[in-house]
Amino acid sequence: MSIPVMKRFRRKSVFLYGHACIFIIFMIAGVATFYNNAVITMICIFLFEFIYCCTVGTIFWIYAAEISTDIGLGIAIFAK
Repeated sequence: MSIPVMKRFRRKSVFLYGHACIFIIFMIAGVATFYNNAVITMICIFLFEFIYCCTVGTIFWIYAAEISTDIGLGIAIFAK
């Protein structure tokens, strides 16, 4: 799913909209947790995983490879 998203949209917009969607999902999950609604909380967790994998999770490694040196990227991968 992330490859078609990357081909269709620019990386910066996908990165920013991905973070915006994740923010909204976290807010909904927080309200649902406050009101003890486990079903909506679980749906938000699954939506977070899907949106993260399609947007932020894939684009992060592309940005890291573009802006860092080889030694810096090696340290970042080793530290993860």
